[in-house]
Amino acid sequence: MQTFNFKRNNDSKELYVILSGIDGGLDDLLVKRISEKLENSNNILTISFGLDLTKLTFNDIFNSLNNSLAEVYENIKINNINFIGHSFSALTVIYFVDRYFSMLKGKNIKLILLDRSFSRQIVDYMKTDQKDIILDSNLLKYLEENNEENIIQKLKEKDVKLKIIEADEIGTDHNFSNEKDVDNILKSS
Repeated sequence: MQTFNFKRNNDSKELYVILSGIDGGLDDLLVKRISEKLENSNNILTISFGLDLTKLTFNDIFNSLNNSLAEVYENIKINNINFIGHSFSALTVIYFVDRYFSMLKGKNIKLILLDRSFSRQIVDYMKTDQKDIILDSNLLKYLEENNEENIIQKLKEKDVKLKIIEADEIGTDHNFSNEKDVDNILKSS
């Protein structure tokens, strides 16, 4: 089950969409720290995935994210959208922006992808019988037909800005558990 939280700032036309990794509860501290650093001057939409993912499909994730953004758009004029995706959510953000680009058109879009190297391993794991998240057949076909690097290139051609930060590049662990990690993420993005 996903948890959505929206913090509105009427003076800002900028939205940060911060998505936890697949181990939602383990990423709560990272999501909270990023949100707290940004909330005074930006609109913040946080999405955290719960620990029971057995009934969650990619379509659920995409539809929930799409609906949440539509609701934000109704209430606030947004010019810039910054997606911050950690681990599994880095992959989720890449595919979401590709599939829903027409909804985002006209906005300045930036993807900040944290430790995305784990993403492909997670998708491979989900294709096994031990999977926790259901890959619906349409998305599985989409993932098999579209190489992640090709989608990234296609997004760049649509003027989507990308910043990829691997944990080892900034000297931290996969969970970005040091308090200074958030400063490094935001400074380098």
